[in-house]
Amino acid sequence: DEFHANNIRLRIMGTRERLSNKIIQSIEKAEEKTKLNTAGDLILCLNYGGRQEITDAVNKMLEQHIQAPVSTDDFAAYLYQPDVPDVDLLIRTSGEQRLSNFMLWRSAYSELLFVDKHWPNFSPEDLKASFQEYENRIRRFGA
Repeated sequence: DEFHANNIRLRIMGTRERLSNKIIQSIEKAEEKTKLNTAGDLILCLNYGGRQEITDAVNKMLEQHIQAPVSTDDFAAYLYQPDVPDVDLLIRTSGEQRLSNFMLWRSAYSELLFVDKHWPNFSPEDLKASFQEYENRIRRFGA
């Protein structure tokens, strides 16, 4: 209700396998209620893993008898929420310096920022500093 009141579209990215019917119904209700909202999107990764997303995409393609060759655009159409854009900035908190199976396909050209703070202590000021760091980077997209 809060997202809807603020015109935010809620989207869940991940597999729904092994989720209870009650959780799935709640997800579907929230997504349906907010689907026409336009002030922004909140994409929540729930029961999500990057390798699983890629595996599920391949399996969908095989089920539909998709023939080779397959372009990257063709493949991306089978990912969870395929219209969600690639990640521009991936902020990893807690001092860890790894992706941890998160958004493997969409983070191919992401700028990575590693922060020593743990997530609960990551403040709005930290987010602003992260954006400033990002603004100072020169993105080359693999070049």
